Amino acid sequence: MRFIKLTLEYDGTNYAGWQTQTNALAIQDVVAEAVAKMTEENEVVRGASRTDAGVHALGQVATFATTRDISCHGFLKGLNSSLPADIRVVGCEEVSKDFHPIRNAKQKTYAYLLLPSNIESALWQNRAWCVNPALDIPAMKDASRCLIGEHDFKSFKGAVSTIKTTVRTIYDVSLRGPEGRSNLSVKPGLLHPFGVRNDIVCVTITANGFLKYMVRNIVGTLVEIGLGRMLPEEMKKILEAKDRTKAGRMAPACGLYLMEVKY
Repeated sequence: MRFIKLTLEYDGTNYAGWQTQTNALAIQDVVAEAVAKMTEENEVVRGASRTDAGVHALGQVATFATTRDISCHGFLKGLNSSLPADIRVVGCEEVSKDFHPIRNAKQKTYAYLLLPSNIESALWQNRAWCVNPALDIPAMKDASRCLIGEHDFKSFKGAVSTIKTTVRTIYDVSLRGPEGRSNLSVKPGLLHPFGVRNDIVCVTITANGFLKYMVRNIVGTLVEIGLGRMLPEEMKKILEAKDRTKAGRMAPACGLYLMEVKY
């Protein structure tokens, strides 16, 4: 038995997220179907992150087992010939049987794109959150600093989440706007979508793991601060409150990207 690790890029607009759903099409289902078609085996395809409906990825990691003697290059070419245009395999390698895409993950990086504009974009409507252009980026940066470190992020978890612990460690929070562009550190070969418009604001968060809706709730709160509806110092109070009702609204899924998973 061989164990294959895929790195996937996808536009999540037309899918109900990564994980298999009973009544809707999930990316996991599409990838599993392509793998089964190639291998003629029905092995489980496991993903590193359960991205939500409408969320995109440039560095999702997935694994599957196979007995087939197909090279990694062969899998890359063959799977891409079967997958729809909005899902692509951008990396393929063989790993040990002990490798697990979730349990072995050390860090995950998500990026969220904000489009400060009074006019909705025809091209970016499913790829960024269009917000009021009067965003105070320095205030948002000030507010984000208290999130770095190990904290209980209960104030930013999904209301229906039943996870055992809400403690996570954020290693870095970065905001880049028109005044300070910088490329994110992503693996070579991954499409970088953030250089198309110079007015995009990119919020990047790296952590040892994330709660359901955590990034979107953090970004929604930062936007409230950026628009002057909350003060920067309120972020620390929200974090300490461990109460979802104290945080801002949840940002829409369209602006969120899983950038990279490190092992």
